[in-house]
Amino acid sequence: NSAVALARDVYWVGRHDPDTLLHCNAYLLVDEQDVVLIDPGSIPDFHVIMRKVLDVVSPEQITLLVASHQDPDVCGNTAVVEEVVNNPDLEIAAHPETIRLIRSLGLRSRYFDPSENGWRRVLKSGRVLEFIPTPFLHSPGAMVTVDVKTKTAFTSDLFGGISREWSLFASGG
Repeated sequence: NSAVALARDVYWVGRHDPDTLLHCNAYLLVDEQDVVLIDPGSIPDFHVIMRKVLDVVSPEQITLLVASHQDPDVCGNTAVVEEVVNNPDLEIAAHPETIRLIRSLGLRSRYFDPSENGWRRVLKSGRVLEFIPTPFLHSPGAMVTVDVKTKTAFTSDLFGGISREWSLFASGG
C-alpha cells in the first residue's frame, strides 16, 4: 500500500491487481536533482502509483519519465501523469519505435531518444542510466533501463509472465 524501497533511492511504486493478473511495475528513482519515474502504468493504476509517488516526492520533482515500451499497461497513463507532474522540463525517454507510437497519446513533453544519445542518459548529478534495446521482447521498441549507480535493472516485461501467484521479490527454489 506504500512505496517499497528496493535500493538506495530506488522505489517500487507499482500495483498488483489480482483481478486482471497484470502487475504494474512502476519504479521511482530519486537522485540529487532528478526524479525518474519508470513505466508509469495504466489509467486504472494511476491513483495507486501517484499515491505511492507522493510517499516519496512531490510530483513536480519528476524530471524524466521512461517508457520501456508502448503497451497501455506500461505507459497508458503517461498523459495523466504529465498533467499532475506539471514540470515544463519533463522529458519522456523511450526507444524510437516506442516514441513513434506513444505520440498518439497527445503528450506535450520533449522526447529523449536514447539511440541518439549513446543509449544512456546522464542525470544532473552525473548518475548514469543505460538503456539496452530488447527488440521484440516483446515489442520492436522495447528496452531495459539500468541504473549504473545501484546496478539495478528495470526490465519491464522482459521476464514477465501471467500468474495468479505474485510476489514483489522472487525466491529461489
